[in-house]
Amino acid sequence: MLTTQGKNLSAQGLGRQTVLKTGEPYDPGTGQWDTDLQARTRLETDPTVIVRLALLKDGVIHPYAEDVDPSQAWALSEIRVARRRLKSCPPPEGLQTAIETIRASWSRWERDAVEDILVLVLFESVDGGFEGRGLDKDDNALMLQYHKATGLMFPA
Repeated sequence: MLTTQGKNLSAQGLGRQTVLKTGEPYDPGTGQWDTDLQARTRLETDPTVIVRLALLKDGVIHPYAEDVDPSQAWALSEIRVARRRLKSCPPPEGLQTAIETIRASWSRWERDAVEDILVLVLFESVDGGFEGRGLDKDDNALMLQYHKATGLMFPA
């Protein structure tokens, strides 16, 4: 019972800390105006990264999802992954400039969140899904698989 009460009090404290006090003047130094990546909005115990799924079409990187609004297409292409499972998604050979180009089109806070918003370039695989590469928290190479029916998979 005490453990449950302690967790509840901790959650309440985090909530009070994260609430934006709109009646007070703007002061970026207070931390109240942080992005969602910096101000936790969930009671998660496992930090996550945003992974934006991307496809290479005619030498240009596009969001996995399609929408007439590019920012909406990127938002629809996002998944969250535990940071302990996926630390980074190094660009495939020759695509560093293409990734920098798409990042340049994002909002400032998205561009600055290089370690929190990853771009996973996917290539078609023989099973009708897609494959991409990433690194785990120990910098071990990962071959990731994505399929619209099963989501992102980390094969052994």
